[in-house]
Amino acid sequence: TKKAKEGIEEFDFIVYVYQELKITSIDTLAPSMDMLYVKKVGDDYKIVLGDISEESADFIYETLASEDIQALVTSVNLKAEEAYNQDEELRAFNQKLQEAASAKKNSEEDEEIITSTGNSGE
Repeated sequence: TKKAKEGIEEFDFIVYVYQELKITSIDTLAPSMDMLYVKKVGDDYKIVLGDISEESADFIYETLASEDIQALVTSVNLKAEEAYNQDEELRAFNQKLQEAASAKKNSEEDEEIITSTGNSGE
């Protein structure tokens, strides 16, 4: 399932893609949604990865806050919660992912502090 919103430029889009992922050795499919920022470059459409303009970032946040997208996010979150409640292995897998993401974020924040202060903590 997908939902698209027109972007800042005529041929820019923010695409929300719903999928149910099959994870090896876990019976229950994992509901998930990805947001993609797509721009027309020449005759092709490209998914934008990495840095974007402040104007594009503001537009993405505005779109994400819109009522229809919030309803979609809530729907996906409810499906995911239901799946986690039905399958202990899926819940444990998701918890490990969350912990890894949190550890990575904390590590990146620590690295940013070290880099910005020029101090390695020694």
